[in-house]
Amino acid sequence: MQKVEAFNYKNHIRLWDSVIDLLKEWDQDKNWYKDGEEVKYFAFKSEFKNMPVPEYHCFACQYALDRLDDDDADPDTRCQYCPLDWSIVSEKNECCGKDDDGEWNGLYDQYMDAVDDEDLDLAIEIAEQIRDCPIKKGIKVA
Repeated sequence: MQKVEAFNYKNHIRLWDSVIDLLKEWDQDKNWYKDGEEVKYFAFKSEFKNMPVPEYHCFACQYALDRLDDDDADPDTRCQYCPLDWSIVSEKNECCGKDDDGEWNGLYDQYMDAVDDEDLDLAIEIAEQIRDCPIKKGIKVA
């Protein structure tokens, strides 16, 4: 995928709207619903059809990865370049990450757990928070 110079916030919102729609139409017989990442991937493919898939099926992650220097690109440092201001919706100030006990518990991790547990109301609530996460000041938007 070509490096992006500006964050496409509209596509971020479209993707998470599509995820929310899929969760509202939950069908126990579809195996891909068993995993939150698969729900997001299916939403991406149905919403954006021929567009190249961004890293982690996430426009914010792709934007962040594109900020890394090619010579020493360590994907684990990408989160510092995330265009979204997670402090508004998450006390951890990030979408994913481990707590002091080594457990994944960021907002995206909580979404994944809710889908895995088939707690659709919670999964939708978290997906809405992710969708509505504001952009950090100074981020160029496409």
